[in-house]
Amino acid sequence: MSGLVESDKMDKTNDRTRKKMLGLTIGLIVTGLIAIILLGVMIWAVSSKKGLEPAPEIGFVRASSALSGNMDPTADPCQDFATYACGGWMKKHVIPDDMDQWSNFVILRDETAVTLLNLVNALLEKPTDKSDSQPEFEKKMLDFYTSCMNTTEMDKADTEDSLAAKVQEVLDSADKAAAVQKLAEQNINVFYQLYVEPDNDDPNINSIYMVQGALGMTLKEEYNNTNPSDDITKKQGYYKKYVENLWKNYNKDDADVATKVLKVYDFESCVAEGMNSPADERSAFADMPSKKYSEVKGADFAEVIQIAPSYKYRRTGAKEVPDSTKVYYHEKYINKVKECVNTHLSDASIFKMYMATRLMLQYAAAGKESWRKLWWQNQQDVTKVEVKPARWKTCLSATTSYMPEAVGRIFADEAFKEDSKKNTEVMIKDIKDAFKQILPNLAWMMMKPGPKR
Repeated sequence: MSGLVESDKMDKTNDRTRKKMLGLTIGLIVTGLIAIILLGVMIWAVSSKKGLEPAPEIGFVRASSALSGNMDPTADPCQDFATYACGGWMKKHVIPDDMDQWSNFVILRDETAVTLLNLVNALLEKPTDKSDSQPEFEKKMLDFYTSCMNTTEMDKADTEDSLAAKVQEVLDSADKAAAVQKLAEQNINVFYQLYVEPDNDDPNINSIYMVQGALGMTLKEEYNNTNPSDDITKKQGYYKKYVENLWKNYNKDDADVATKVLKVYDFESCVAEGMNSPADERSAFADMPSKKYSEVKGADFAEVIQIAPSYKYRRTGAKEVPDSTKVYYHEKYINKVKECVNTHLSDASIFKMYMATRLMLQYAAAGKESWRKLWWQNQQDVTKVEVKPARWKTCLSATTSYMPEAVGRIFADEAFKEDSKKNTEVMIKDIKDAFKQILPNLAWMMMKPGPKR
């Protein structure tokens, strides 16, 4: 009998292993597919500008070649799939001194940042006159970027501390809703990540997606106060020290800083209790229910989380949220947020203090020298990176955070011309067809999957 039990346990263990292997395989294949698409399109765009023909084919062949070169075919995929899929890439790359991680997606992000930098510089160098018809969003974006870059002017004693001024505006807000709106104007998510994107079922309309997160630290596990690892304990300490230093920089005579730090951390720990792990959240997102905004705006949580201001500043020219707009969210998480707000931020002054903290956390890197020093010290504490990133990277990142639609618009207009979508769709079809031919002939992928769930 015991032998049967042990055999059953082994079967279940092997079944779980097969599922994990299958999941990893699918994940890496999807990642590779995305990498090919992005790299192919970028190479195609560059080739097009240089007059190379046929540009699409050149880009896609190079991208495919680069992907295969990242593999290590000498490794046994059944024993070490990570090395089989990425071993070649690992041998050819080292983590740069100004980064705490390195991957194909980080490389693509950096290449995109360079493209954006060139676009921004081209706009700055473009001559203007009184009849110039430059869009208002471009002017605002360029003003923000140039003011961030001009640290000499920013750090003069008689130059206003714009971050401190905005913090004061939040603290002086008439009520909680006004404080949230101040942050929405700066494109800062509070309590949840808010996206306005094409609807899951109908891409011709835009819907609102409210996803867990938007706390000072990123992961649920980083707020583990029960049995934290040494690494988590250190991160919690760094975060509390950073919040404390930000408030001291705002007002060196503030005798209540320790209380502020405690209230910020306690509130965020409360919200983190209601968050899913990253893996569970991905699954939950696919099944996220929706309601019409007309149903949501009357709910008691709407006043706390302020959907309308966030929507307004993510859709150019939006005056209000249409009643028919679908709002996707998990009620369990929103109810947890509401509970935590009522428990820890019920007093208006404490609520506004938390909003001001989030503002400082978001834009310290773009502020005067005293703010930048605190930001960089925290970066070193958390990531252990010793080389400060180039200033243009910091300012471009801050500009993207502040005006994502504007930055995205100039990038899309330049990188994705009219025929780009058509070429990308052809490439995706070709890749799918190739996978259909290749995968059935890979013996190591023929392991029988577990029961469908």
